[in-house]
Parts: sequence; C-alpha cells; structure tokens
Amino acid sequence: MVFEDKFMEVQASMISLAMEYVQNQVDKIFIYCVADGFYRFDVFF
Repeated sequence: MVFEDKFMEVQASMISLAMEYVQNQVDKIFIYCVADGFYRFDVFF
C-alpha cells in the first residue's frame, strides 16, 4: 500500500467518525492532525 492510499483510508475513517458524532448535521468538517510522538487530532464543525 502506498502512502497516498493509507492516508486516504485514515482520512475517510476520521471523516466518518466525525459525521457519526454530529449525526450528519454539518456541511463542513475541518480536521487538524499532529504526529509528534503521539497521535492526536481535533475536529471543528
């Protein structure tokens, strides 16, 4: 699997989780990710 494929898979998973959290009631989702020894992210609607 190439990087782009794995990145797209992770991105789709994060969008899916965010949409589930807001019960599909938003038009835009912004995701901020950081990998500096720990993986963390914030989701903004």
